[in-house]
Amino acid sequence: MNVVHIMGRLGGDPDTFSAGCKFSVATNRKSKGEEVTDWHRVTVFGKQADFAAKYFKKGSLVIVTGEIHYSTYEKDGHQMRGVDIVVSERGGHVSFGPSSKRDNDTTGNRPPMPGSYEPPADNVPF
Repeated sequence: MNVVHIMGRLGGDPDTFSAGCKFSVATNRKSKGEEVTDWHRVTVFGKQADFAAKYFKKGSLVIVTGEIHYSTYEKDGHQMRGVDIVVSERGGHVSFGPSSKRDNDTTGNRPPMPGSYEPPADNVPF
């Protein structure tokens, strides 16, 4: 089974292309007592890409579930190896991470989470 889950902050706004979008996610870990930041390249397709492109912004705390894909390419005459997390219609998910204020939004206008339901504010029974 090829599944990876990460939670981190976007390094920049998503870059869109015809079939989806790409972005980088920074995660932190401890190594020899010091905090180290790792950067993960994420490629998203389908409806999940539409959501990410519309709502994700630089600094957003996000959760990504996808598959690890390895690639090789040539750069300056050297063979390079790349690692990407891919979220596709076959599987995977992108969403906002836990936060009291999504994207530092002080207006209270927050996008709905994919698959979630929020009742209209004017139809509250109490």
